[in-house]
Amino acid sequence: MDKCIFSLIFYLFFVVPESQAARDLFSGFILDEQGNPVENVSINLNETSVEADRRGYYRVGADQSGLIRLTVSADGFYTVLHSFAGRELARDKDGYIIPPIILVRKKPGRVMMAFGGDAMMGRRFKDPERGEKQLIRPGHERQDAARLLSHIGPYMAVADFASVNMETPLMDKKSKATAPKSYVFFSPTAMLSALKSAGIDFVSLGNNHVNDFVEEGAASTMQALRKSGFGYSGGGMNKKEALTAWRQNINGVRTSHLGFVGWKGRVTPNQVADGPEKSGAAYGSDENIRKTVSEENDNSDLVVMQYHGSSEYSYGPSETTERRMKLAVESGSDLVIGHHPHVVHGFEIYKNKLIAYSLGNFVFDQYRYETHPSAMLYVWMDGEKFHRAEVVPLYIKNYHPTPAVGSIRQYVLRRLADQSAERGLVLGRSGGHAVIQLSTRALDAIETVQINGGDKIIRLNTPWYLYPRVIEAGSGGYRFGRDRLLFGDFEQQGLWGLSDDNWNSPDASCAMQSKVVYSGSQALCLPSGTRTELKNFIRTHDFVPGTPLTLHGFLRSAQKASVRVSLSYWEEGKSRGFALKKGRIAELGRLTASPGEWRQFSIEFPAPEKDKVKGFRLFLENEDGAPAFVDEVSLIEWRAEMVDRNGGKEDRPWFRMDFIEFNEKPAEPAVVKIRGYSAPVATGQQLSAQTIN
Repeated sequence: MDKCIFSLIFYLFFVVPESQAARDLFSGFILDEQGNPVENVSINLNETSVEADRRGYYRVGADQSGLIRLTVSADGFYTVLHSFAGRELARDKDGYIIPPIILVRKKPGRVMMAFGGDAMMGRRFKDPERGEKQLIRPGHERQDAARLLSHIGPYMAVADFASVNMETPLMDKKSKATAPKSYVFFSPTAMLSALKSAGIDFVSLGNNHVNDFVEEGAASTMQALRKSGFGYSGGGMNKKEALTAWRQNINGVRTSHLGFVGWKGRVTPNQVADGPEKSGAAYGSDENIRKTVSEENDNSDLVVMQYHGSSEYSYGPSETTERRMKLAVESGSDLVIGHHPHVVHGFEIYKNKLIAYSLGNFVFDQYRYETHPSAMLYVWMDGEKFHRAEVVPLYIKNYHPTPAVGSIRQYVLRRLADQSAERGLVLGRSGGHAVIQLSTRALDAIETVQINGGDKIIRLNTPWYLYPRVIEAGSGGYRFGRDRLLFGDFEQQGLWGLSDDNWNSPDASCAMQSKVVYSGSQALCLPSGTRTELKNFIRTHDFVPGTPLTLHGFLRSAQKASVRVSLSYWEEGKSRGFALKKGRIAELGRLTASPGEWRQFSIEFPAPEKDKVKGFRLFLENEDGAPAFVDEVSLIEWRAEMVDRNGGKEDRPWFRMDFIEFNEKPAEPAVVKIRGYSAPVATGQQLSAQTIN
């Protein structure tokens, strides 16, 4: 035990991340929830298997190809999976260090449940946009649908019970009758076989799309569900069926599952089931929630309610959604899961029960960038008592759900950590996942960032699990900013066998490439005499108009080159199709590339007015005769104007930022210290203040 903890502390204190791999050697610790080593653990890392020693320590050599996938199993414990990109791992002199992974012990009455967010396989899966692949082909629905979930299925399959929100009717042929709505869609019935192959047992129908094709679509959906043997609730051919819970015995625990949509809709017919003959979703009124949850609480050991509400693409839950989710807890629900916003919201422990306000998307065809980072959730319940939860960050890549790694993991977990902290919940960590517990002891933590003399804009790389309180950056003026471009490091290229389709390049042979890079393993090539474009629009709905933005990154060319930087706008009153083809273009400036040398660049401009502009795209046009290369491209949104900090110390709640900009370039190397707190790796560990990096 002492040797294990000593080695773990050595990892936390002294191992420094590097961007380049020297050897494909991996090591780490497997611990239980009290911080004790787990013996006889089997670790499968990229198809190479080893066992941990008595300290819970393992060491294995394996090929990585940019992606490290672990399956960890031991007798008497739940199996878990973790994925990493090589670049995000710490290293010592021997190789890569996997963060400590915590296993949860099995016991009588304990249930492991897995939850995903919104799911559908229609619309663009079958009828892709220009330049995209057809992911579900006529006559190949079963195998194509199963392929979509191949990367995330193993994560679902390890749970005792797995669920998603099936936000679609199931039909193999489009019916003529549709609800009078702006957006309607359906998915092939083969979606159910894909969900079953991915280890999913239950679907919630309480949402605003299950009745898109009214009675005919609802009847087809119910028939397919009954034929498949899937569990479902939250929708039906009438009100009684929609409000009926699904009951299932799991490991000897009697469970009940309810699903609701939070509003009726303004069209006629609306989206909720009503009376003995109208199909639709279960309406999540106060009365319906209170009555059905109370009834199930009287007849079950564990009640789970799923609720579809809040505004799309919002930062947090609406007042109505929060009130109804808490009403469910007060009425007897032991776990409440939310969806509909298509983006993740935070978590809250309310009356010792877990509320997940939104898990985002599970499998969906949305092209909006903010919907691609997402999450699934593991929850361990001891009967009606919440024991523990883990958040698995997801990246909906080219419409495929994949475990998120690298910068996407950092974004998802940081957003959830910030949102949850606002509700008094500190997230811990296990491997690549965030951890939720009823009580978490916070430990003092310090992040130290070395700054080279002459650098004005510095990336902080603050880990998501550090909650900052005080920053010390010397005297003078500085400001903080967050990166709003999720994929400017280009490191997602090729992971999970999927290309990074976020950029349109006119020359496929010179796009994402690994020969000329500033850091990591990938950079973006700008072919000579051509324009490379961001594929979709960055939406302006959550930008404050006039907020200073900076396009920042690194540029290089084989010979001197000039790159023109422009923005293409999607203006109010214009369609997205029009904006993609003929949107107004405004030049931001020109960059000069140095022959054979990476040069830092930055261009500042104000955030557009969102009542006039829906979104904008970045254009990079190489005007010269040789290819140019960009890497580590960021769109920095500054949180405040430059402020002089007397004494260089700022003491206030300060959520994670990606960049600091100094008013004047430091003449000599300097140090920025970020003091805060983080949760311990395991609850039983008595670790003192830790220094990260």
